[in-house]
Amino acid sequence: MQERIANNRQSRISPELQEYINELVKEVVLNGKDFNSQKKWLKKYVEAENGDFDTLNENLEEFIEALPEYKISNSKFMKKQVEMLAKTCYITNETFSKLSFITTVTEYLPPVYTTKSLTRSYINQDAHLSQHVESVKATVIAIADGLRSHRYAEKGSQFVVEKVIKLVVTELENNNTKLNYNKIFHTVQQELDEYVAKTYANDDTIVERGSFGTTLILGIDFPDKFVVAYIGNGSAFNISGHFSDFSEAFYLPWNSINVLNPHTVEQDGKEALYKLFSWKGTKEECTPSVIELQKNNDSAGQIFILTTDGVYSSDHVVSAKDEDGNIITSSTPNMKMLYRHLKKYLLETNSITNDNLGMMLEDYLVDIKCYGEMHDDTTLGIIITSRCIKYYSTKKENVF
Repeated sequence: MQERIANNRQSRISPELQEYINELVKEVVLNGKDFNSQKKWLKKYVEAENGDFDTLNENLEEFIEALPEYKISNSKFMKKQVEMLAKTCYITNETFSKLSFITTVTEYLPPVYTTKSLTRSYINQDAHLSQHVESVKATVIAIADGLRSHRYAEKGSQFVVEKVIKLVVTELENNNTKLNYNKIFHTVQQELDEYVAKTYANDDTIVERGSFGTTLILGIDFPDKFVVAYIGNGSAFNISGHFSDFSEAFYLPWNSINVLNPHTVEQDGKEALYKLFSWKGTKEECTPSVIELQKNNDSAGQIFILTTDGVYSSDHVVSAKDEDGNIITSSTPNMKMLYRHLKKYLLETNSITNDNLGMMLEDYLVDIKCYGEMHDDTTLGIIITSRCIKYYSTKKENVF
């Protein structure tokens, strides 16, 4: 920020253009108006005065993104930088005062979300569930992958997703958003043991730590952050709404990152889980890793996708060397197909809803099965944030 300000020689503009900029910024910051939808008019007015629109646009975007931190920061240096940036944007002292001390007013819009699953055999050992809690503006999704080597794996996966959703939703409905994820996962393990002991007391085929085995990935979308708590493997993708802007020359978008580090080790050339739920599993085995992602303030928003290893998991990625000895790390055909389906859906769907998002995921799952890329039961959950929905709505308006 400092370098740009130091090198930016501010040119003079008309009082009318300055007033327009100030009113525009107030609409965006105080009333939640989409900045992108106004850029074409701003560009027209700036260029009519032979101004540098690109620099002004860049400074305005940074100024708008920096304001929330300015309001809560104790850093004098940071505050000075934002105040200097405001001047490069032609923000008057009066406007800056209003933007700095009035709480931002933005209408909350719930995200669009769903979970879907498809089996490659006659028994689906995966499970999934989702629920929105309006009182705290939170959306909860859970997916689980039953271990094929375990007896009653499909019952274990179904039990843990139902139980974790119930525990989390109960806490959220009581306005407790500071969740103790260790306690929640340990309670799931305890109640799984009690359920098995009561329901399968006379079943001598079940084996301690060898039955009801399953992974679990829990995702919670809050207005300001996304939390992932998990045991086992699979993936949790943090995807920028800009992912669809890449040309065909790029096979995969670099702004889509899997943040889930699998709980597996190499054993006889394959991955082996050291954390999972199972009958009489240990406390250590069911203690989750927790990742908290603060949401971006950019206009494109974010998409969060949770998957079982049937779609993607880092421990399934193949690495090899080329003729020169350089290491090549592959992605999976499943991810390439997912990006393609998601891009087409966002750009061509008139109204994004939970139902048609679910239909898109079903089409995707059928496609990977038909193309022979489904090597395991496959489940994924997706949350498209309201910012991202608004971004694609504006994008389609500008096209048509």
